[in-house]
Amino acid sequence: MRFAVIHCRNCLRHIWVSEDRLGQRGKCPDCNAPVQTPADWPASQLIEGPHVMHDFAECAPALAENAS
Repeated sequence: MRFAVIHCRNCLRHIWVSEDRLGQRGKCPDCNAPVQTPADWPASQLIEGPHVMHDFAECAPALAENAS
């Protein structure tokens, strides 16, 4: 499964969103603020899962690798 990493505009938490949920609305798991995921997320920026990274700094290298 592939994921996009988005952030909550209210609390800035980074949220992993599965590819099949892109374009949908949800709530931030921390602050419950509404979050809209973009439907047009570039496929080249999706990250393979199912591993979960708890800190965005940990996934930054993976984002850079997938962007090239």
